[in-house]
Amino acid sequence: MGILITIISLSTNRFNEQLKITADISKELNDWQVVKSTIWQDFYMADSIHMESNELVLFSQNKLINYKIQDDVLYRSNNGLWQNLKFEVEAIKEEVKDDISTFSFEFPWKDQTMKLSYHYLSGVDQSINNYFNQSYDSF
Repeated sequence: MGILITIISLSTNRFNEQLKITADISKELNDWQVVKSTIWQDFYMADSIHMESNELVLFSQNKLINYKIQDDVLYRSNNGLWQNLKFEVEAIKEEVKDDISTFSFEFPWKDQTMKLSYHYLSGVDQSINNYFNQSYDSF
């Protein structure tokens, strides 16, 4: 009888450990999906995007959204109210090639760097404004 109780106890403990691991992984993935979808939605809705003083600045409609790294953690500001996204981040970078900017977030993930990138090409109206601004600067 003692052996049977021991086997049942060990099986129950192992089952509970597996449930906890599954719940932890599920929570981690859900948290990641929330942060990723928020970033993508901000980029998708943005009228203009640029880097300013080590902060990523996105303008959309009548709001200003900023992303910054503070103490290796990603923060997001919506009209001046900063929120800790509770995700470790290594860098926020901008790369420009052929007038197309690529903004990327580099996250450490399981001993590797995961890169979330967004390609941004300004709209036609912005291109026209830039053209005329450059024309006036050359006079």
